[in-house]
Amino acid sequence: MVLELPKIKSKLFSDSKDLDRGVTGDKSIKEEKILFIYPVNPSPDSNVGAYPVVNLDSTEQCFFAFNIPTDFNAISTIAIVVIPDATETIQWDLSTDYGSVGQNSDDNAGDFEDNTQDVTAFKITELPIVNGFENIKAGDYGSVLFASDTTQIRVFGLRIRYT
Repeated sequence: MVLELPKIKSKLFSDSKDLDRGVTGDKSIKEEKILFIYPVNPSPDSNVGAYPVVNLDSTEQCFFAFNIPTDFNAISTIAIVVIPDATETIQWDLSTDYGSVGQNSDDNAGDFEDNTQDVTAFKITELPIVNGFENIKAGDYGSVLFASDTTQIRVFGLRIRYT
């Protein structure tokens, strides 16, 4: 299931000189959009409060599948959203694939292993994965395989912020 959240306005500056001059004219404001995708397999099997989550053990993985909207211009951020069960350093591995109709399914494949991030118990945390989608375009289909050696990770979803 994919949810398209309300559009937000964000000030994006073309370079650091704009920040120094305080440029805030109309051309520095771009509309950002957000897609939020729930894991597709396994489906949420637990919850943290009202948040449906996938409880991953160190031998399990979850997947995300999506289609980049036609109004896509550039990625701001892509992140796996987790709700940690402990204050610790978590480790994760990631495989990504994306492409358009007519391309081989593995033309834009990537593997990113042994990423780590410090997390705090019960604090919603984003694990950045933008390096797996450097050349993605409007209309591309994408997928993420997320796995970890950490004893337990509660995965809430995948957030894509774009202009």
